[in-house]
Amino acid sequence: MEKNCRMKRRWGALVAAAVFAGALSAQDRFSGSVATGTATPGPLHLSLADAIARGMKTNLGALIAKIDTAIVPLAAQRVGADLGIGVSVLQWVVDAYNLVYASLLLTAGALGDRYGHRRVFTAGIAIFALGSLICGLAPDGATLIAGRAVAGVGAALELPMSLAVLAVAYPDTAERARAIGIWAGCY
Repeated sequence: MEKNCRMKRRWGALVAAAVFAGALSAQDRFSGSVATGTATPGPLHLSLADAIARGMKTNLGALIAKIDTAIVPLAAQRVGADLGIGVSVLQWVVDAYNLVYASLLLTAGALGDRYGHRRVFTAGIAIFALGSLICGLAPDGATLIAGRAVAGVGAALELPMSLAVLAVAYPDTAERARAIGIWAGCY
């Protein structure tokens, strides 16, 4: 039974990494560079497919970061039994993510302004996926805590950038308001 739980966690981490990679694979249509923050947005009226593609990239990042905050406490008892760790270590499993995430949110905003929102967003997704993979493969509590901290760094990088990318991607006020409303619903 223990081996079965570990296999499920590992597959879950691999699926999460694949979802992130797929969400970032489509290219946005801009006449400038979103990565440098000097983008000139594309057409004022997006096709439905373009709007969905742009929204999915950013909303998926926000949704996954929020789900990660909520799911781990629910699974803590099972994870503790699987890895043979106590309540104090499980508390750090939950808090490592939240502590790093909350500590780096403002710094991530400054990094996005300096190095480009899209670049920092993509780095955040990649770091979050790496942290999830570390968690999925963790053989003990210390590795799990480290993986959660890495995932917190990724979430802190991608969440504020997802909103900044949306603001640039939707130049029309009504479309931007709708996109930000959907983003807020995911978060």
